[in-house]
Amino acid sequence: SIDSKTFFYNDNAPDYRRKHLDRGLFIASPDYAKDWFGYFRGLKQRNAALKTGNISQARAYDETLINHGTKLNYLRENLVSEVKKIYFDIVKILEQHNRRAQLFSGIDISLKSGFNNELGLKESFIHTESVDLKRKTTTLEKFLYALGIREVGEATASTLATNFGSIEKLSKASLDDLLEIDDIGPKVAGHVVNFFKNPDNSSIITALSEAGVVWQDVDLENYKEAPLVGQTWVLTGGLVSMSRAEAKDILQSLGAKVGSSVSAKTFQVVAGPGAGSKLKKAKSYNIGVMNEDQFIAFLEDYR
Repeated sequence: SIDSKTFFYNDNAPDYRRKHLDRGLFIASPDYAKDWFGYFRGLKQRNAALKTGNISQARAYDETLINHGTKLNYLRENLVSEVKKIYFDIVKILEQHNRRAQLFSGIDISLKSGFNNELGLKESFIHTESVDLKRKTTTLEKFLYALGIREVGEATASTLATNFGSIEKLSKASLDDLLEIDDIGPKVAGHVVNFFKNPDNSSIITALSEAGVVWQDVDLENYKEAPLVGQTWVLTGGLVSMSRAEAKDILQSLGAKVGSSVSAKTFQVVAGPGAGSKLKKAKSYNIGVMNEDQFIAFLEDYR
C-alpha cells in the first residue's frame, strides 16, 4: 500500500534510500556483497591516505574503487529497472479497477548515483580528492586565528604570522620577542606565551597536523619585499567584483595589514556601496579612499 510513510521515504536523502536498496541487493546477489565489501574497504584505505595528505597513495586505490563501484552501480540499476517494471505492471492492473490509480502512473522511478554522472566515477574521485585536500589547507595566519588564543583576532594573527613566519618559531618566542613587535602589547604577548607553554595546546596542534591539516608558512624574505608592507588598509561597504574576504586575501598577499577599524595609522580605505561610519572617519583623518573601480585598477599593477 502507499501511505504517508511511503512519501516520507521518498523525501529522504539519496544516501538513505541507497542503504535500503543495498539491503535488498545483499540478499538477492552474492556478487553485490563481494563488490560492496571490496569498494568500502578500498574507500576506507583511500580516506586514510587523504588524511595524511598523501595524494599519490590515495589515488593508488582509484582503480579498485572504480572497478567495484561500476559493478555496484550496474547491479543497482538492474534492480531498479526490475522494480520499475513490477511497479507499473501493478499500476496497470489497479487502473482497470479504479481510474484514480492513474495518479501513480506518472511517478518516475530512477536510480540517483552516489557520484556525479556528468563527471563519471573516475573524475568524481579526482574531484573529491582535490576538495578534501583544499579543505585541509590554510594559511598560517588563519590557522593561528582558529587556535583561539586569547586576545588574538584576525589582525593580530596576521601580525604574528608575518613576524615569525612559522608556528615553530612563534611557539619558542619569549615575552621580550613578542613585545618588540608593533601592535603587540604585554597582555597579548602573555596570552601567546602561555598558550604555547600549555602541553595540551601543543598536542592539539600535533593532532591537527597528523590529521592532514596543512598551513603555509610565511616566506619572511619575500614578505619583506612585498609592495604594501607596513601599510594598513581597511575595507568597508560591499564589493561587487569580489568578496571582502577575497579582497583581504589579495591585500595580505601583497604585504598589507588589513584592519577592522579606521585610525590615524590607517594608510588606505576601500569603500564600496553602503560604506558608513568608517568612510566618515577616514575623511575626518584625511586618509585616502578608493572606490571599487579604483581598487581593481590599483591591483592590476601587481598582477
